[in-house]
Amino acid sequence: MKTHIVIPIGVGAPGTPVQKYLELSVNSILSQTNKDYVLTVAADSNIPDRCKEFLESNNIEIKWFEPYSYFRKGGIWKKIFETWKEKDTELLAFLHYDDYWQESKLEIQTKHIVESNLSGSWSEVFILNGENNVMTGDCSLMELNKQSVGRRTSGFGHSVVISRKELFSSGILEYEDLWAANFEDVWALFIHKIKNLQKSKGAKFFWRNHNLNISNTVNENAEFVKEQRKLTMYSLEDTLKDADSMQIHALYKQTLDLY
Repeated sequence: MKTHIVIPIGVGAPGTPVQKYLELSVNSILSQTNKDYVLTVAADSNIPDRCKEFLESNNIEIKWFEPYSYFRKGGIWKKIFETWKEKDTELLAFLHYDDYWQESKLEIQTKHIVESNLSGSWSEVFILNGENNVMTGDCSLMELNKQSVGRRTSGFGHSVVISRKELFSSGILEYEDLWAANFEDVWALFIHKIKNLQKSKGAKFFWRNHNLNISNTVNENAEFVKEQRKLTMYSLEDTLKDADSMQIHALYKQTLDLY
């Protein structure tokens, strides 16, 4: 099953060693054992020339958007959805420019999706610091709890490989005005509404926590997210087979202690 992967580079890039992080991120996709994917980088026009040269030298498609439109028009996330709509693939995923995948992640997840007839899957999640050191054990369960989803979406939503059909029919495209301020909250909420998702054990995603990343700098709160959090039926809780509420709570607290 072909997967369309988008790596966004937006207003979170200035001030970070973007070249080093981006190369690690892109190379983690290029080295995937499953080669059945399309890779697109959505970037604003202010990315360093070295990043542009690196992408072009690897024949990676770049979708440009206007710099600093992130907060006004949902620039980077709108571009992600636009590029997804242009491709005819069965599965969708995204990866931030400063995070990376284990080389067998896509193979493990797509195989699990096909063999178990799933709408998607999520992977194990490990949090890194700015020096590339792993700070935690698997934190993927921390966002399967009604209190955490919509408040902090660090790892789980980023690790998901999901059915294109299911996501596009979920209604997320109707909330274009929220992509700018609260895309990750909205994304997580809609993923949680999709039934028949399971964790793919052994697949690993590495999420970098640092003071300059977007999830730490965007503080706007959308009323939509608050209301939807109250109403959402958390389908993932119905399919969660490998943890109870005490484990979820412990992992959530462990992760919060890092911030």
